[in-house]
Amino acid sequence: MRILGRRIGFYLVIIACIALLGFLLTIPETVDVYMGVVERGTIMHRITADGKARYLQKFVVDMPVSGVYNPHGLHAGDSVDKGLILGWYRPSVLDERMQRELIQREEAILNALRASRSRRDALLPQLVQLRRDHERFKRLYEQGVIAKTNWEQVDVRYQQAVKELESAEHTNEQLRHEQMAIHAARSGQMGNGTALLAPVSGIVLRTYVDQQRMVPGGSVLYEIGSDQAREIDVDVLSTEAALMHIGMEAWIESSRFGMIPARVVRVEPSAFTKLSALGIEEQRVKIVLSPLETLPLGDGYRVLAHIVLWKEQNVLRVPSNAVTIEGSDTVIVEVVDGKAYRRPVRIGKQSRDHTHIISGIAEGATIVLNPSASLESGSRVRSAE
Repeated sequence: MRILGRRIGFYLVIIACIALLGFLLTIPETVDVYMGVVERGTIMHRITADGKARYLQKFVVDMPVSGVYNPHGLHAGDSVDKGLILGWYRPSVLDERMQRELIQREEAILNALRASRSRRDALLPQLVQLRRDHERFKRLYEQGVIAKTNWEQVDVRYQQAVKELESAEHTNEQLRHEQMAIHAARSGQMGNGTALLAPVSGIVLRTYVDQQRMVPGGSVLYEIGSDQAREIDVDVLSTEAALMHIGMEAWIESSRFGMIPARVVRVEPSAFTKLSALGIEEQRVKIVLSPLETLPLGDGYRVLAHIVLWKEQNVLRVPSNAVTIEGSDTVIVEVVDGKAYRRPVRIGKQSRDHTHIISGIAEGATIVLNPSASLESGSRVRSAE
């Protein structure tokens, strides 16, 4: 009897172990997943491209007449004020041929001066009208009658017109300076030498003659950036440029100065062909950005430009990698009490980072990122982090 009782106890233990093992096998496996949260925030779609900083206005200082030029010792990066002596020059003895060349140069400068003055005179009434539009649209925007985009486009056009007028005035000043120098050379009023003066205030970008020597008339001596303001030239695909307009929000990213806000001030009307890094011909368009803060970068410095094509604020959003397509349904996997449930949802705009949720899931819900197709509703999950 004792032996029989031991055998029965042994078999009962085996049966219990088998039952326990069967029970454990029926428990669903817990899957490790990465999780996110449904939240309110901003969704934006932006394009990132290489850009190049440049001065708004650059002026070339020429040798007025053929002769000996003695530079003042300025170097690239030096600041100059309008009227500062850049160097001294002494014209060569003027023979009949040189006199003819000076007459021709003076006539060319007079023609350029007339054209520049005509351009300035044409800009003046446009600027007056743009100033009125600027003030009117500003009032309408402050009253909430028009959208911010409409106000920004008018503001950009007005600021561009102001810059064009300033550029025309600078050009007139430079041409008058050259005209007076040539007139003095022709009339013999230079004597043994005369000073070459800076036509504008700014920074010396390049010097072309660094020691005393003979220089032909019209040779470039200096290139001067007229002020500290910069613009950014950006090349984008023509398909992307078709979505852009004046006033769009942008950022300029510099390794030294971080992210600087900017906006689009010009979209060039024509495209050009450029070879990509893979040797593929692409149609690209030049976009010009204007920084909204000081951008202390040199001429030609490389930056990264981010242009915002569209932006929606205070919308319900999820990370874009949480959204999957199953047949005709758009699905998000929600986690409730440690279990995953597939929820069909309606979505709006999508960016690289986020997707707008219109309906189907509530704010604050926990969701699965990059859900696998094998993750069934009711599966037990836990955070992999």
